[in-house]
Amino acid sequence: MNTPNAPSSHLVLLGGGHAHIGVLRMLGMQPQHPFKVTLISPARTATYSGLLPAVVAGHESPLDLEIDLGRLCQFAGADLVVASATGVDPIAQLVELGERPTLLYDRLSIDVGLQSALSELSA
Repeated sequence: MNTPNAPSSHLVLLGGGHAHIGVLRMLGMQPQHPFKVTLISPARTATYSGLLPAVVAGHESPLDLEIDLGRLCQFAGADLVVASATGVDPIAQLVELGERPTLLYDRLSIDVGLQSALSELSA
């Protein structure tokens, strides 16, 4: 039985790509939502590649490319699970996380994005 403040479903965002960053930002601006949200990401930060031209041109620092997913999740009222998914079972509605417990979901969004090789940038 659901209590008035209990989430009615669980939305899992798999990957800290641009779309999920946008979803979390929007959720933070509208904090009263009737569902639990969890972001799964292999890292606590995500790279904002849209700022890459400004970094290459020297207008911004490479540190400005990093988005703190922990702070963003806190703003959005979401949980952050730092792990890599090793499998998804759409029938059982679960995400396997290797050494971590399996995560159940009602809705799953997958946005793994691109991985930038920032270490190859020369200053």
